[in-house]
Amino acid sequence: MQRSSVLRWQGAPEAIAGPLILRLNRSRVGEDRVRLEAIVHNWLAAQRYTCPDVRATGTDQSVLGGVFTVMTAASRPAARSRDRADRRRRTIHRASKRTVAGAGDPG
Repeated sequence: MQRSSVLRWQGAPEAIAGPLILRLNRSRVGEDRVRLEAIVHNWLAAQRYTCPDVRATGTDQSVLGGVFTVMTAASRPAARSRDRADRRRRTIHRASKRTVAGAGDPG
């Protein structure tokens, strides 16, 4: 379980400007979990899925009482992103079927 809050810093550098989400985890959540979530979120965001990208992680529990992530608020509607991902999957599937069908009999 975690708590999330939306925040915006005034005069922040461009990398952390705009609405951000602070996800503060309970004290039993470890730093490895936060690091893994940051990797997964950033990879998914780079693939153009609707997923906030992580801009910072905090692994020192003494700072806020638990490990935390600071991430962007996802700006694209989830339905549009899912539709785009479904179209990509169908295209890849059709292309792979053509490749297999076009391979013919190797003998």
